[in-house]
Amino acid sequence: MRKALILLIAAALVVMWTLPALGHAHLTRSLPAANDELSTVPSAICLFFSEPIERALSRIEVKDAQGNRYDDLERWRASEHAQGQAAEIAMPLKPLGPGEYTVSWRVLSVDTHSTQGEFRFSVLPEAAEAESEGMSQIRCDVPVS
Repeated sequence: MRKALILLIAAALVVMWTLPALGHAHLTRSLPAANDELSTVPSAICLFFSEPIERALSRIEVKDAQGNRYDDLERWRASEHAQGQAAEIAMPLKPLGPGEYTVSWRVLSVDTHSTQGEFRFSVLPEAAEAESEGMSQIRCDVPVS
């Protein structure tokens, strides 16, 4: 009986220990991906999460090595992509030149847990500009590898 009680308590502790991790939206993929060296200038950053997030209460910042911001926050706020709940978020970008960029993000999952992170990508000197797209054309489709 005592062994059963100890096992039950141990199992309960394991479950309680892992439950908080279930409530967090973890970054599962991004476009561009971390450490990508791009030959085409991206028009947006797309982040994909393990569960839905509150897009209006989340943020993405894109900065160059000098700290200049390239996320187009005004365009994003005026779009449908800043509203509602979804497991992905897209941030339009101002025109990028060659160089290294840091993407910093902080999101609020629908159950009110927040997570954050950052990654870098580079635009190569010979990168071609992407065709200009309106915000309505920006989609976060995950390419099939």
